[in-house]
Amino acid sequence: MERTKKVAIILQLTTRMANKGIWCAEANIQKGIYSLQETLGVYMDFDFVVYKKQNISFELQDELTAMRADNLLVLKEQNSYPYALLPGIEADLFLKKFFDKKYGTSIDYIVEELASNIPGKN
Repeated sequence: MERTKKVAIILQLTTRMANKGIWCAEANIQKGIYSLQETLGVYMDFDFVVYKKQNISFELQDELTAMRADNLLVLKEQNSYPYALLPGIEADLFLKKFFDKKYGTSIDYIVEELASNIPGKN
């Protein structure tokens, strides 16, 4: 999958998580992308390994850092949590241009699953 599509999916997932009151820590974003890829078959070319009892992709970790550098994600306080990766000032324009709506239902499903299973949901 090309980078713009991957970034748009990550942004849409993060936006929907934040709107649902889910803490947008990197670990929760990793869980969401892992679930999209491994459960629903939205293959984004991220390799995951078990690291400290959770599935993590170091490529995804690098992508999240790059998205911060591009002002697509920003590090902010979210409610009473220490930090969260939230959509930045460039996110809306990027999503309008690159998000493929065919992934919307899959993202909604994963967000609902995260909302029911992740501590830290408001």
